Amino acid sequence: MTVQTPATNPAAPGGKAGGQSAARRSARIVAAQTLYRLELGPEKIDDALKTVLTRTDVAVDPVEPPEGELVKPDNVLVADIVRGAAAEREKIDALIAGALDAGWPLQRLEAILRAILRAGVFELLNNPKTAPGLIITDYVDVTHAFCEGKEPGMVNAVLDKVARALK
Repeated sequence: MTVQTPATNPAAPGGKAGGQSAARRSARIVAAQTLYRLELGPEKIDDALKTVLTRTDVAVDPVEPPEGELVKPDNVLVADIVRGAAAEREKIDALIAGALDAGWPLQRLEAILRAILRAGVFELLNNPKTAPGLIITDYVDVTHAFCEGKEPGMVNAVLDKVARALK
């Protein structure tokens, strides 16, 4: 079953042509990239944000970006996710670890998957105005942009498990 989100359903409000949902989707991509970047090196959060927030646009649909279809990310959301996920990292990591299979500790995951999951869990914890299903779908799409194989399904399962635990 294919879930239709605004970025994949042109008939949806704010569909492929842009709008707030496209800016949020772009923000989620940039936030995951920034969290990944922070995990790889000693860069400070403010320095990383200063660099990434100067970007002008990101592909609307990270899975199949159409030519010329770029959207400026919601920079406020990028900064909120990055700062919040970093500040709540211990709590977020505990939730992720609790949702992973016993044989898969968090540190066994690739750094980009940890970054995506941290961003997603942060939003599930702190973004009650957005439906958990939309957050999960967007982060599964973000995962498709970086990984091929079973990783998007794993991100879906972990975020879904966390969302259910938070209810």
